[in-house]
Amino acid sequence: MRFKAIIVFSTIALFVAPLPAQPKPAARTPDEAAALVPVIKGIDGRIQSLALRMSFAPDEPLYNLSLIIDKPDRCTLIVRDGIDETPLLLVADGHVLIYDLPGQGISLLDGQPSFVLADNGKKLNLGFGFIAGAKAPEFDRIVIDLPSVIEKASKRRQLIPMGPSKSKLSGETELESRVVADIDPALPCPLTRLEIYRKGIAHPELRIGQLDINQPLPPHVVHFPDVGELSKQLNVERHEGALDRRAYAQQMAKIAMTLAYRRAIRHPEQRTIVAQKLPPAVDWDVLKQKDVQISSALKSLVGGPGAATQPIGAKE
Repeated sequence: MRFKAIIVFSTIALFVAPLPAQPKPAARTPDEAAALVPVIKGIDGRIQSLALRMSFAPDEPLYNLSLIIDKPDRCTLIVRDGIDETPLLLVADGHVLIYDLPGQGISLLDGQPSFVLADNGKKLNLGFGFIAGAKAPEFDRIVIDLPSVIEKASKRRQLIPMGPSKSKLSGETELESRVVADIDPALPCPLTRLEIYRKGIAHPELRIGQLDINQPLPPHVVHFPDVGELSKQLNVERHEGALDRRAYAQQMAKIAMTLAYRRAIRHPEQRTIVAQKLPPAVDWDVLKQKDVQISSALKSLVGGPGAATQPIGAKE
């Protein structure tokens, strides 16, 4: 899909201001609405800026994710705990920070963001991470194929008008998951919100609450913290250069394990299961105190929710 602005001028444009662009009409059918949603590839020259805000909550909120692109050199990915917004992964300014609660500190690497959201025909492929050792953004590692997600929800499709140009598209997959999307053809990116509901679950498992293309971006509210300040306040494990597949998987596993440990801190009944992956002599009270200390430091140093600076404006 091409993104273009159409400006209509009066026949006496030399003497009066141009007429405003006429609002685009709402989609008339579910298929017409679905066809408006673009495939977003960062390498696409038509995309100069992008702001994505997404949350994932299989039962309780697990994590929130923000991706910002501002070409030619800004590409920032941050993943936060879905409960208290503690930074778990930050990829910005050519560097990577990973919260490693089992190691009671953080890992630091060099790298650039990678992100993919697409349906591969068999299942939803949602992946985020980083390209270790990369010095400049590799925008081809950013792929957001929402048409493939919407296409899978082809059963019981409905289109409900919500305004002059807005409409709500919904449908179900073969596994009876429900996909709901807000569509507005008047915007550079017609999809303004997308939610995926598992069968029998009232809240969305995955929710995209912001997706802006080629729109003004807020100031760069999240920078990579000063390494010296990080080292003063936290236990830092530094890694240099590229990683092989196994080493990369080990780094990404730290995020999953940190989420699991923090969940067990909040829900003591889950500690028996999680403790099987922890040292036998783990002291949950000590771990909880350490988590509070590291979380507070990361929120302060990284910025965003819970810190002095504010996150990218959410569009509800």
